[in-house]
Amino acid sequence: MTLRLFRYIYTWIFILLFPLILIRLLWKSRFNPAYRQRLNERFGFSPLRLKQSIWIHAVSVGESIAAIALIKKWLSVNEAYPIVVTCMTPTGSEQLSAAFKKELGHRVFHVYVPYDVPFIINQFIKRINPHLLVLMETEIWPNMLYSAHIHNVPTLIANGRLSPRSFKAYQRFQPITRSCVQLIKQIGTQSHLDETRFINLGVPAASVTVTGNIKFDIQFSKNQIKAGHTLRAQLGKNKPVWIAASTHEGEELAILSAFKEIKKNIPKLILILVPRHPERFNKVYQLCLETTSKTQRRSDHSQIEDIDIYLGDTMGEMGAYYSASDVAFVGGSLVPIGGHNLLEPVAVGVPVITGPFCHNFLYIRDTLLDSKGLVAIEGSAQLINAVQSILLNQDKAKLLKDNASKVLEANKGATARTIDLANHLIHQT
Repeated sequence: MTLRLFRYIYTWIFILLFPLILIRLLWKSRFNPAYRQRLNERFGFSPLRLKQSIWIHAVSVGESIAAIALIKKWLSVNEAYPIVVTCMTPTGSEQLSAAFKKELGHRVFHVYVPYDVPFIINQFIKRINPHLLVLMETEIWPNMLYSAHIHNVPTLIANGRLSPRSFKAYQRFQPITRSCVQLIKQIGTQSHLDETRFINLGVPAASVTVTGNIKFDIQFSKNQIKAGHTLRAQLGKNKPVWIAASTHEGEELAILSAFKEIKKNIPKLILILVPRHPERFNKVYQLCLETTSKTQRRSDHSQIEDIDIYLGDTMGEMGAYYSASDVAFVGGSLVPIGGHNLLEPVAVGVPVITGPFCHNFLYIRDTLLDSKGLVAIEGSAQLINAVQSILLNQDKAKLLKDNASKVLEANKGATARTIDLANHLIHQT
């Protein structure tokens, strides 16, 4: 099947699915009203009218975090182009909006990504006039790539990675995948393994460069760090604090159960619990109340008194939550989600624990493990011992922090290398 025929079939399937897509958005909006807002942007009717721009697409929260680091560095070295950053989910949107409050509307513009249908994508491109399209990690959208190509907009995949699962999926459609990836001008990969996988999918070797992982360049703002220190003072500096961050359905019950057991040995322990998705905040709050009535929500903005659990039900404050903690469990890893960014707690000097399902961050996990900068558990049964062993052993906690910090420092620089690739592509057009 040729790419042209595939795109024709794919586009019509997409169009026929529009009613179901809208129903799904409305269904999700029962828990998060943001899903039914700004629908015009998803159909390419953004309010933007720009003479030139750089278009950066980050599908959701994880990619948005890497995009934020890239955009901030770009703003500091290049003022020639405004940046249009798109994402797909409200959680990603909230992350981006919170990160660029000062720049939104003049140096940085944010909208939802248009649906991958030719006339919708083409309309959006004409509105923002991009000189470069940057796709974060692995975003291979056939019509987006083709539309950028026919409008002479070079495409760069930044922080590129291919998990074993994604690689196998793309291999099943090798002829179509090869035609799509050959529309990409340049790929900056996280590792040599990712480089090899992209080349095996059909990307010319000359178009792939190992730039490293942008997530190693993570740096929380001074305001977030300060907010974290303030929160810690409110919680009680003499009380140990365990954070369970970016948790998913099925993890909170295990965490709360472990918390009750640990409290028997460490009575003053406080748990900061931060669910990954805002639509689950209320449900998780009820679970916390079933564990202890001494539960307080961040969104209440009330004075913190004698509490056991502090529910982090706000967006864009992860740096503050981590900065207030003594040990961190990073969620999405006790259930088969694939884990979340292990480097966020490392960036503020907090020892890290992860579960067995970490396939989205294998390189980071393995690098930290090899350097003895991470505790990896095989399941929820080991969570109690992992948390206690760090809280009750300051030497172990310090060793984990020091080793992880060395890994972080040794792997910095991917953002600058990615910007060099981007500037080279811009100057070629």
